[in-house]
Amino acid sequence: MTLAAEAPDLDVLWGFKGPVSNFAHHRGFTHSFLGLFIVCAVVVAFMYLVWLMRGKKTNIPDLPPRWGLLFVFAYIAGISHILLDFTNNYGVRPFWPFWEKWYSWDIVFIFEPALYIFLISGLILPALFSRDQPLPRGRKAAALALLAVVALWAFRDHEHRHALSELRMQRFQTAVLLEPDPLVCSRRNPKLFRDLRHELAYRGIKSSRAGVNSQATRNSGNARRQTLLRRTRVSELGTVSSGNGNR
Repeated sequence: MTLAAEAPDLDVLWGFKGPVSNFAHHRGFTHSFLGLFIVCAVVVAFMYLVWLMRGKKTNIPDLPPRWGLLFVFAYIAGISHILLDFTNNYGVRPFWPFWEKWYSWDIVFIFEPALYIFLISGLILPALFSRDQPLPRGRKAAALALLAVVALWAFRDHEHRHALSELRMQRFQTAVLLEPDPLVCSRRNPKLFRDLRHELAYRGIKSSRAGVNSQATRNSGNARRQTLLRRTRVSELGTVSSGNGNR
């Protein structure tokens, strides 16, 4: 399961073809529900080869490998990888290639130190303080580490929602969305300022394409107004000319 949980990141090999290929393919096929079938099949096939090279021997002689069950466990491990990547600000495309939409919970950074501290502690502490206990040991430490991860997610999700709420509440008297003052926000709440700045940058990227269309719409409206003004002037000149002729 450990190999299967790390296998989706094999797409980093695209980096050897250059940064463009790495950017285009990272968290693509190997991080999708469909791609996991192939990734897990490769992992199980690799373990089958290792089993053959060892003379079809296992650590427990009376327990032959059940390859179908191993594939199911490998797929569950791959799902856990997608879930972890979903929580950070990069996101995943789980429905690729049928749907290219990115999904991101956006509550932790790609490299989150707190997560590594919790998980590494769950591995190291039992080895230091539970050496005399029979195997398997460290279950309590593993459970506490997972609970700490869930608690961190809950705390960061609360912060994320609070930042979005603060962003929506900052408005002019005319109910127009107001961007927060960086100096005031950075002094009062640095963490909130970072979250707001990230959200504004994200909205700016999303609105960049819409800006092109809105600019074209404004240009079209200006052209129509100019045409209407010219027609009005021509009509006024015609009226003045006809009046002079009648005199």
